Amino acid sequence: MARLTLKFAFANLDDVEEYLKTYEGITNILYEQSILDIEYDDKQVDCFIIMKALELFDAGCENSLYYFDKHESNTKVYEFHIKDICCDFCYYDMINELFYIDGITKFDNDYLDITDPGLNVNMTCEYNPKIITPEELKQIEYKL
Repeated sequence: MARLTLKFAFANLDDVEEYLKTYEGITNILYEQSILDIEYDDKQVDCFIIMKALELFDAGCENSLYYFDKHESNTKVYEFHIKDICCDFCYYDMINELFYIDGITKFDNDYLDITDPGLNVNMTCEYNPKIITPEELKQIEYKL
């Protein structure tokens, strides 16, 4: 069994449990106050398919993800700093992009009020060193 935790700033996920239960392999869903916790059989479905399903359910899922945890073990921590985020859409797009990078297993940050442009953000991600290297993460950070 695998687990996925997602936090959204503004997504309408009422009735999401019934929707996700239609996907084979999803075994348990808990949704409370913008936090979605999903248990699933990773032999039948993966976290990327689950996220795409959520984006189909509500486009706000793609545009407001601010935290994710794929709950993998044996990870390492990589910290980086993004300067002058221009707007909330760029911020959420960046996090959504990080979610889909194989090997990045968790993302968190110290920036909850993204309504004020031009602010700096300290970010922490956990990664699987068997899949992605610190050098590759540095390149990703540079592109962000």
